[in-house]
Amino acid sequence: MRFPTAGLTALAILMSPLATAAAEPAPPAAAHKARFTVDTPIADLMANPGAKAVVEKVTPGLESNPHYILFKMMSLRQIAPMSEGKLTDAHLAQVDQMLAKLP
Repeated sequence: MRFPTAGLTALAILMSPLATAAAEPAPPAAAHKARFTVDTPIADLMANPGAKAVVEKVTPGLESNPHYILFKMMSLRQIAPMSEGKLTDAHLAQVDQMLAKLP
């Protein structure tokens, strides 16, 4: 069985990432600026020096916790209920305010 190669070539071009990217309008420049919140994965916060300083100020030793590998892809908000009261709503609000001030 033979397939028409012209049709497959056209389909491949249309399905390519370049064609998809060209067809979608570019988001506004402000959309590219990352803003950290208590809903950002902890690993992402810890990868940014400013965000890491904020997190360590409110939750010292978080990154050295032996279970860090298990919860690093979760957010602070997600781990709060498991923190046995060590990460309260007040802590989350404080972290959120401090993260919002980061450049």
